[in-house]
Amino acid sequence: MSSRAERINRVHQALQQADVVFEARQLQDNTATSLLAAQALDCRVAQIAKTIVFRCKQDNTAVVAVLCGDDRVDTAKLATLAGGAVGKADADFVKQQCGFEIGGVAPLAYPQPLTVFLENRLRRFDTIWAAAGSAYAVFGIAPDILQHASGAPFADFSAPCAQ
Repeated sequence: MSSRAERINRVHQALQQADVVFEARQLQDNTATSLLAAQALDCRVAQIAKTIVFRCKQDNTAVVAVLCGDDRVDTAKLATLAGGAVGKADADFVKQQCGFEIGGVAPLAYPQPLTVFLENRLRRFDTIWAAAGSAYAVFGIAPDILQHASGAPFADFSAPCAQ
C-alpha cells in the first residue's frame, strides 16, 4: 500500500494532468465522514462529495458512486446503471480496486480504469469537496470540472436521506 503522501500526490497529479482548477487542503481533523468533513471545512454536508465503492455481483468489479454527503445510494438505480446487481465492498476490496482506504477514497486517480458515476445532485453547488486520497486531505472543485477530470458521467442514483 502506498503512503498517505503518495496517495494524495496521485490525486493531485490526476487533477493537474486534466488541466483543471481545484483547491487542495490538508486538514488537522479527520474527514472520514461527510459530517466530519463539513465541520472541518465549514460547509454544508451536502457539499461533501462522498465516494462509495460497491462490488458488482455479476463480475466482481468495482462500481464507484460519488454523491452528496447528505444523500444515500439507491442501489437499484445504481445496479441499472452498472448493468448488474451491486453489493457492499469491504475495506480490502476498496484498497485493491481503488488504491485508497475507506474514508479517503478520491473520485478519481485509480490504479486501473473503474466504473464511476457522479450523482446529478452534486451540480446544485458551485464547489464540492472530495477526499484527496486520505481522511486528512480534500480538494474543492466545481462539479462539472470534476466530471471533466474524472471522465465519469452524471446520473441519477441517489435517494435523499431522511432529515
